[in-house]
Amino acid sequence: MSSLRPEVSDPSPQLVRFLRIFIGLGFLLRFGAAVGALLAGSVILTQLFLGHALVLFLVLILLRIRSFDWAILFMGLELSLLSIQLLEIFGPGPLFHIYVFALSLIALLFEQYSPRVRWSMVLAPLVGILLSAVVLPEVNPIIELSPDLAATLSYINLGLLLALCLAVIQYYMRSTQQQRHRAETLLQERTRLMADMSHEMKTPLATILAKSQATLLQPREASAYRQALELCERNALKMKTLTSRLLDELESEVQSDKLRFEEIHLAEFLRIFQEDLRPLAASKGFRVELNSPPELRLQTDRTLLEAILQNLVINAFEHAEGGDRVEISVVAGPPVRISVCDNGPGVAEELRRHLFEPFFRGDPARGQANANLGLGLSIAQKNAHRLSAELRLSGAKEGEGACFELIFADLQKNSSAVIKR
Repeated sequence: MSSLRPEVSDPSPQLVRFLRIFIGLGFLLRFGAAVGALLAGSVILTQLFLGHALVLFLVLILLRIRSFDWAILFMGLELSLLSIQLLEIFGPGPLFHIYVFALSLIALLFEQYSPRVRWSMVLAPLVGILLSAVVLPEVNPIIELSPDLAATLSYINLGLLLALCLAVIQYYMRSTQQQRHRAETLLQERTRLMADMSHEMKTPLATILAKSQATLLQPREASAYRQALELCERNALKMKTLTSRLLDELESEVQSDKLRFEEIHLAEFLRIFQEDLRPLAASKGFRVELNSPPELRLQTDRTLLEAILQNLVINAFEHAEGGDRVEISVVAGPPVRISVCDNGPGVAEELRRHLFEPFFRGDPARGQANANLGLGLSIAQKNAHRLSAELRLSGAKEGEGACFELIFADLQKNSSAVIKR
């Protein structure tokens, strides 16, 4: 079903966790009710609750393999049918039909759908249960309950619905708190980034102004003018690179809530990535090698993953002085690990803890020569976090080359799912 809505992202990991708990508790309740009905000798109730328990077990499997649309569809059908069947068996007295309100409450959490679709999911089961309530009370219940037992069951069902309401409210409060914390963090990062960038831009701008003003004070030889223009060009290129990196950073922040997760064939994805990099690698005197399991698939954002790997490979081209090889390798895991390693001089021990800081340059003189501003690894790490992955420098010693690992968290905690075929 995901092909019918390619523009819609998957549910958040928090929502998936909430659904697993909700469906898991529902499965236990139905299975327990089936066992109780079997002990009481009620065949009809045993078959009813056991069938619904099996459906919820199927929903748990669908959530596990990340078939979210099918899981949501089966969950909605199960709750709706259970409410109607219990209303038919016991009548309206025990309030079994209010289970459908749980479906409407859960539907409010599906923020990955458009508001129109979400409200349709909220209202459809309510309309269905209201129509059933009009028709079915005219039919005699299959099982007659005593007034006291019907009242007790109605209180239990109301209590369960109230508990679900409180759980939904708690989920919303926690989600709102996380979004506020994330917004505050992004604001702090952006403020620091702007302060750092304004500081970085002062030097090339001051150099351009000073050199151009000094050159214009008096007539000079053509060679002197050429030297001045070359200096201005180098510093203008630094400012261009700085501005480009700033736009990349701001764009990645804007797109962080609009990730498009899809299943990709990882070996084929990396083969195309390797082919696209071949001309640039040749111009830098490098070759890019690839080592990936042939059948591994990954559920992730294709564009963001490509941007991370591109930053890592270009970083190797710029800093692996004396090297001629960059290897991209994949370990199936779990967890899945994508490594980008070079055969350059590696990273000095005292520099490692600063590598992912914005504007950090291990060799400032070399960074000035390449217009390298020290933002590539910082942006790559932030993009990795947006995929719920971790980017780190692995344990290669100085002199053995640099090796960066992109590590995807376990499926239970991560938006990026691993699928082997």
